[in-house]
Amino acid sequence: VYWCTLYFVDSLIGNTGVRKRLQNIFRSSKCPHAFILAGPRGVGKFSFVLGAARDLLNAGGGGHPDLHVIKKEDVAWSSNPALQRKKQTNIPLDLLRERMIGGTTSDGVKHGAVVYRTPALGDKKVFIIDEAELLDESGQNALLKTLEEPPKDTLIFLITPREDRLLQTVVSRCHLYSFGPLNRDEMLRWSSGVGKSGVMSDWLCDWSLGSPGVYEEGEFSGVECLFNDINPFLQNPNSTDTIAVVGRINEYLNNRQDVVLSENPNVSKEAVNRRGVELLLRVFGWQSKQMIHNGVGVGVLCSEMISNIEQQGYANISTKVLVESLVVRWRGLCSGNNKSVV
Repeated sequence: VYWCTLYFVDSLIGNTGVRKRLQNIFRSSKCPHAFILAGPRGVGKFSFVLGAARDLLNAGGGGHPDLHVIKKEDVAWSSNPALQRKKQTNIPLDLLRERMIGGTTSDGVKHGAVVYRTPALGDKKVFIIDEAELLDESGQNALLKTLEEPPKDTLIFLITPREDRLLQTVVSRCHLYSFGPLNRDEMLRWSSGVGKSGVMSDWLCDWSLGSPGVYEEGEFSGVECLFNDINPFLQNPNSTDTIAVVGRINEYLNNRQDVVLSENPNVSKEAVNRRGVELLLRVFGWQSKQMIHNGVGVGVLCSEMISNIEQQGYANISTKVLVESLVVRWRGLCSGNNKSVV
């Protein structure tokens, strides 16, 4: 019986319904062995599962030999030197073999399947794969056998903001639960609870679209300063020099890249830049929503344009081209207005 008190997860905010359903399932004698927790980035999926796992294992706030968390950053601690040097863009099959499913890795070393070992303490063990969509097709296929024939003493969680990138064969072998963004009241309660307040905090609550994780990511990278600097352009593109706006955006992206790389030199520059563009698009997206709310018809066209730019980012078009395209197309759509677009 996977019964637990779940003290830790009761402190989370938002997604109360799905969290309660999962808590009841964890307490049930018919608890499944494999779950997918899907939903927007930063809304508490990983925090919930980590807290639930610690409670299930009576691990408290520290580590536990039966709690296994697998992330793309873990290649830095691999026993395989080639993996250690690998840019952290995905979760390699070799890492999955080392940390969970076993098998021979590319360096010729044979690893036992950790997932099939007897729990070191107690009667259960938990595996959490964060950003599971970063498993490539070979990794997902290799995981299938474990999902099809999971050890009876094991819970497996795949955490992802993009369940559409998981193979259908993987999805069909797991129980899928969807998390959603926090509503405005929940975001304000969260921000107040962590000591954040004021006008810019309120703006970040709106900009982050109900994601505490994205709020903190934006705050850390100074996205509100970027917004203040380019807001005149967003409101009235004809009043601001386009080249200056592109320059300010590139400055923000470069500074963010420098900070991230200084903390983790092995992170992929391409991934950092792509994420920076995603944060930038949220700024333009926030403005387009204000336009729609205020009855400015071009706001819909701006939203469609932002979605198009986002898709181009997934196609690995250079950051410089994406930024220039975004600014020029925004000005082209909004410059027909003789007054502010808000």
